[in-house]
Formats: sequence, C-alpha cells, structure tokens
Amino acid sequence: MLNGILAKILSELTLATYPVFIKIVDISFIKKLIYRFFAFCLISIFFCDINVLKKYLFNKDGLLLSFYTLIHIISSYKGYELLDGGVANSILYIYPLIILYFNNKNYIIIYFCILVGLILLSLDHFIKKNKINSDKKDVQITYVKGFFCMLIAAITEALIYFSVLNIKTTNNWNHIFISYFFGLILVISFFIINIKIEHKSLKENLVIDKKNLIFLLFNIFAALFGYYLRFYSMDKINYKLYAILSYLGIFMTYFYSYMFNNEKLTYLNFIGSLIIILSNVYLLFQPKND
Repeated sequence: MLNGILAKILSELTLATYPVFIKIVDISFIKKLIYRFFAFCLISIFFCDINVLKKYLFNKDGLLLSFYTLIHIISSYKGYELLDGGVANSILYIYPLIILYFNNKNYIIIYFCILVGLILLSLDHFIKKNKINSDKKDVQITYVKGFFCMLIAAITEALIYFSVLNIKTTNNWNHIFISYFFGLILVISFFIINIKIEHKSLKENLVIDKKNLIFLLFNIFAALFGYYLRFYSMDKINYKLYAILSYLGIFMTYFYSYMFNNEKLTYLNFIGSLIIILSNVYLLFQPKND
C-alpha cells in the first residue's frame, strides 16, 4: 500500500507540470498529440506482455480505455490552451469526486463542499476575465469552450480509472500501451490527411526543431513517468485514498503556474484550497469499510 501512496504522490507532482508545458511550448495542437501518443507507445511496447495485449487490445475493455484516453487528451489539451493552468485543473479535478460518488454515495455533503472549493479556486479568475473583457464576447466564449473541454476531460479521467481496473494485469505498461495504441494510429492518420488536403510537404512537417524536441522529451521522461505511476497506484490503494491524493495535483498546478506562468494566487484560491483540504481530511478519517 505504501508503494501505491508514494506512486500516486509522485505522479501528481509530475503531471501537475502539464498545464505549464502546454502553454509554454508553442507548437501545433496535432503535433502535441502525436508526440504524446508516440512517446507513450514507443517506450511502453518494450515492457508489455504480448499475451495481455492479445487479450485486451481488441476487446471491449481495451477499446473503451483507448477511446476514453483519446477523448481525454484532446479535450484536456484544448482546455489547457484556452484557460489558465490552475483554472483548467480546478475543473479537471472534478474527476476524483466522480470516483468517490460512484463508489460511495454516503458523503454527498462533503462532495458538495469539495465542489464548492473547486469553484472558489477558479471563481476569481472568471470574475476578473468578465470585468476586463465584459464587452468582448469572444473571450467569454473561449472561457465557456475551455470549461466544457475540461469537464469532458474530468469525466473521461474518471472513466479511465474504472477501465484500468477492469483490465487485469500487474504490468501497468500494458495499460499504457492499450490506452495509446489506437489513438496513435488515428492522430498520425489525421496529420497525414491534413497535410495532403493543404498540399503541404510531409518532409517539412516532420522536421523536429528545438520546441518540438522539448515537448517530445517532456512526454518521454516526465509525462510517461507520471502516468505510469498513476496507473500503478490505481489497484494498489483504495478508491478513497486515490481520490484524496489526487488533489495534491491541483495545488501543485497552481504552484507551478505561479512560478512559471506568472498566474496570481488570490484569497479565493486559499479559501477554496482550505475547503478541499478539510473535506478530504474528514473523508480520510471515516471508517475504512466506507
């Protein structure tokens, strides 16, 4: 169990950097997707069990995991581009609430308190955006688009959790490859078709400059590490502890966004954080059979 706790903590510390990198690295959206899927498939295939892949890659559980992953990555990347990192993750981190709710409906009031905390984390940003851009409908539309993208990302993240548990293997590299294999085929196919439609040179579009290389290496050495640890922790700790530890990620996102993207922290951020922390502490000390 201790290994699972440490894995979950390290995964959240690592993956909280994602919103920062999505904004800092200025490359095309489709290339961000390709580097993510390519890196995850390329590394994980060396550690997979062929028999497990044969069993799950083309069955319902494997296909659902692949579908949820594809939708999650597209929606989260787009949401991170449209919203500030901390605000985007405030919406994304509804996913632990979904996990908690579908495992135990006895603490609805506590779940509601956590939701209020998440709202407070992003409320100040929303108010400021409306004051500054009250006459700019395009800015408000962008915020709404970002909100729905991250809401989809939250729902699919919870579905990924349940899908991983349905695929019975102790080797979590299998989970990663199954999650990303079909997505890799789809995004590369879309990339090639798009180049042909626009009559561009495939050779020129495959050139990897410094920015592309940074994003690729980030996915290989940081993102993949973080997701492997997240998948590893899913069946090592119970759903309650998994969901509670997930909130470390949102606090670290605000910290990274403050450090690297100059996003400001406000009193509402602190109040929201306090509500989330107290609510999770309460859940943590409830009977284990809950």
